[in-house]
Amino acid sequence: MATCTTFEALSAFVWRARTESLQMKPDQKRKLLFSVDGRSRFEPQLPEGYSGNGIVLTGSICKTGEQVGNSLSFMMKLIHDTVKMVTHGYMRSAIEHCFRIKLISFSSIKWLQIVT
Repeated sequence: MATCTTFEALSAFVWRARTESLQMKPDQKRKLLFSVDGRSRFEPQLPEGYSGNGIVLTGSICKTGEQVGNSLSFMMKLIHDTVKMVTHGYMRSAIEHCFRIKLISFSSIKWLQIVT
């Protein structure tokens, strides 16, 4: 991998170290869940001066054997590709999913603002 962010490098290192320390079976799946800043991914862009959150949870999945058997750059690329897949459509889908399964009772949270 030519370039990566500090987040990608550190996350890959910690995720892999934790997996190695647990001594799991090679075919067991491991998931790294993290939030991605989606402000720049909305279409149209969020208004200038917007100070609310614009994040979505996403995650990378990998088998233990793949984590331990590959280089750290493999893990960084996996995380990098997961971040890159967060698009406007992904953000919209996540918001709609929250409404559909009623993850959050929006009527009981008076201070919440949803930008759609």
